[in-house]
Amino acid sequence: MSIIANEEVLDDIIEIIDDKQNERSRQMFVVALGNMKDPKVVPYLVNLLDDEDLTGHAIMGLSKLKAVSTIDDIRKAENHPRAWVRKEALKTVRKFEKIIDKQNQVK
Repeated sequence: MSIIANEEVLDDIIEIIDDKQNERSRQMFVVALGNMKDPKVVPYLVNLLDDEDLTGHAIMGLSKLKAVSTIDDIRKAENHPRAWVRKEALKTVRKFEKIIDKQNQVK
């Protein structure tokens, strides 16, 4: 799902993610949002950072999108109770810091 999803099914994916009855199956749909170019995806993923079951997957999506503007939101997950989420947050923050440094060197 995270590989084949595209904007044509974006609203369907959001509907699946918003339905908490789908429980953990929502996770790969969240990662799939990282393939989307629609401007509403980044703020939607940032909101999902507050969902305990989806935090790490939202970080993965934001990382795929290279949404460097969300670095401060992702930093909040560096103290997450789950080790893999903390690791994903740290990895993404480092990635974004490199992108930001590169952008600053060009200026």
